[in-house]
Amino acid sequence: MNVSLTPELEELISKKVKSGMYNSASEVIREGLRRMFKEDSIKPQITETQRLQMEELQSEVMKGVEQMRNGQSRQYNSVDEMFDEITAEAKKEFEARNKNDKL
Repeated sequence: MNVSLTPELEELISKKVKSGMYNSASEVIREGLRRMFKEDSIKPQITETQRLQMEELQSEVMKGVEQMRNGQSRQYNSVDEMFDEITAEAKKEFEARNKNDKL
């Protein structure tokens, strides 16, 4: 089997062999493949729906980070204070929706 490597990967492999950690480039490649297969077997397989949900969550988190950087955030003195504010906002939104549904 022939494998083409980038110059950067060839250099990395050479450094590993020169360090004495491995006797040959083949050993380096085999170890890398073993680690890859081990990692793949540990990672749970995710569905397309889960992948999309993760991407959406990451996007929302990044929006929040950007808002914080822009000073669009609020600090709370306690978890109870934050919970009370969120609960009050949710109650207002719920009541507004119920009012609109009755119209």
